[in-house]
Amino acid sequence: MIKVNRPTRMLILTMSILVVVVIIFAQAYYRHQNRMIDPRIEPARRLYASYNQLTEDGANDAIFSLLDTVETIYTSVKHYKSSYELGVISNNRAALWLTRALHDSDCDSICKDSLVAKAAVAVQKSISIYRQWEERFGEADAAACRKIIREEFLNGLESYPPEKQGQFLDLRIEEILDSKREIPRRLSVSYTNQGIVHRYHIRYDSAALCYTKALELWDRNLTAENNLNQLLGKPPRKTNVIQRLFPPER
Repeated sequence: MIKVNRPTRMLILTMSILVVVVIIFAQAYYRHQNRMIDPRIEPARRLYASYNQLTEDGANDAIFSLLDTVETIYTSVKHYKSSYELGVISNNRAALWLTRALHDSDCDSICKDSLVAKAAVAVQKSISIYRQWEERFGEADAAACRKIIREEFLNGLESYPPEKQGQFLDLRIEEILDSKREIPRRLSVSYTNQGIVHRYHIRYDSAALCYTKALELWDRNLTAENNLNQLLGKPPRKTNVIQRLFPPER
C-alpha cells in the first residue's frame, strides 16, 4: 500500500474540492444559459449538438437531414433568415460534399462533378452570408447591436414576460459579439473549401489565391497552409502532439 504524506493528502483534498466546485459552477452556468436561449431556435441548438458525433460515425444521410431541419428552424424566424448560423450550415454542407467527392471510392466522375458543383454553390453562399453579417455588425458594439436587432428580434416573443424577453435579447447580443470575433476564422474555412473546388477543376492559380486569403484571415489554418504548400511544391507542415490533440479548428 502506498503511503501518502499529509501535505499530499491536503493537496489532493483541495484539488478534489476545486474540481467539484468547478463542475457545480459549470452546470449552474449552462443551465442558466440554456434558460436564456431564444426558445424559437432552441430545438435547432439541441439537434446541432449531435453533428460532431454523426460526422465521426460517417452518417452522411443523417447529417444532411439534420442540417436541413436546423436550417428550416432558423429560417422560420425573421431575425435568423440571414444570420451567421446559416453560413455555418452552408459551409458544413460544402465540406461534406467535398469530402465525399474526393474520398468516396463508390463515386464516379459524374458523381464527383455533381458533388463539387453543389459544394461550390454552398461555399459561396456561406461566404456571402458571413460578409453580409460583417457589414451589418462589423463596427457595432453591444449598444449598437441592441439598437439594430431589438425590434426585429423581439417580434414573436410577446407571449414571454418582459424580463424573459430581455434575457433572450441579452444572450443574442452576446452571441453576435462572439460571432464577430469568429467570422474571420469561419471565412478562412470557407475560402479553404473554395480553394479545394478550384483545385478540383485544375484552376490552380485561383485555388492558391483562396488558400492565401484563408491564411490572411486566420494564420493557424493548417489545411489551407498545407494545400498551398502542395500547390507550390513545398513539404506539408507537420503538427506537434499538442496540435494533434487540440487542432485549431476546435
